[in-house]
Amino acid sequence: MVCVSGMTPAVITETLFALVTQKNFIPDAIHVITTNKGKGKIKRELLGSGGYFDAFMKDYLPGKNVQFDASTIHLIGAAQAPLEDIITDDDNRAAADTIYGVLRSIKAEPNTQMHVSIAGGRKSMSFYMGHAFSLVADADDELSHVLVTAEFENPKLGFYYPPRLAWERELDGKTYKSSDAKVTLAEVAALKLGSLFDADIPERAKDSFEFAVQLMQATITAPYVDVCFSDEKGHLKILGQEISLSALEFMVFFVHALSKKYAHELKNGGAISLGQLKKLELQNIAKLLAAPVSDRIEKNDIKSDIKKKIRTKIGPAADWFRIEARPIENREDHIPSHALMVPTDRIRICASAVVVNQILRIIKVVDQRT
Repeated sequence: MVCVSGMTPAVITETLFALVTQKNFIPDAIHVITTNKGKGKIKRELLGSGGYFDAFMKDYLPGKNVQFDASTIHLIGAAQAPLEDIITDDDNRAAADTIYGVLRSIKAEPNTQMHVSIAGGRKSMSFYMGHAFSLVADADDELSHVLVTAEFENPKLGFYYPPRLAWERELDGKTYKSSDAKVTLAEVAALKLGSLFDADIPERAKDSFEFAVQLMQATITAPYVDVCFSDEKGHLKILGQEISLSALEFMVFFVHALSKKYAHELKNGGAISLGQLKKLELQNIAKLLAAPVSDRIEKNDIKSDIKKKIRTKIGPAADWFRIEARPIENREDHIPSHALMVPTDRIRICASAVVVNQILRIIKVVDQRT
């Protein structure tokens, strides 16, 4: 069971009560993500021999063992300095990264089923919890909110769950009976993308919630790619990530990117046969891009190596940047043509007009040849 909690830790025991009594779900451990202030409230109100967690265990799970102690309380911002509260944009980012990191670490244990609650904490914490759940959850994991009769949500009443031995309390001239409280587990439908997203997730996305979200979005909508050449060096950047390519690999990618970018001026729709480059044409392109002249330029292993290097940085979103064979009608020489798959409007060429125009002129000559 995983919860976010702020200054009202009753949501933890309320959620546990609902899971045990309504779903017969007994967690092995309870993990709570909170601030320094929140941890203090949890320790004072729930933990210890006189706390409400101990009382709940005696009431509903006598003889059972559910781990819930200081080791399962995760402080927001603990990697730098634990936060007292969530106030600034940086605090919000720290909360998102902590929540995401805790869920990832729990799911890293084989055969772990999570029940995640969004009931506690600030609204942003609940949002991040639900969103992070979608990124890491698989089919067996569950997301929920807990609903409590409104009048029992007042912290002054001291309601943490319906005890076996019902109580009556006076507050502001009104009598409350714990037996009147209704605690309902409301399951929340959510996408569970863990098995899809975790296949080859890049290192940065293991720690950054924001980058993980960008990567998942990039599997749906192609991200921009900046294909830049300056100071006799090629640069490829996607989602802010610098892709380290050799000079030859960059030349291959640049030519395909330029062909796709100006596909409207080419008869073959951006597909090009590098194998049809004449020696002088290849030499001219190589000189313009400070790359070696190589007869490997049309080999598939170069395209495969490019894709692997991109995948290392942006994971499954690299599929947008594959260079694939494209059939061309009435082709008699059987030399394969290839095209970059990313949509034209996502390509941004950053190079001098001289470099672009001279290489584009060669591309158009090759295009007419096919």
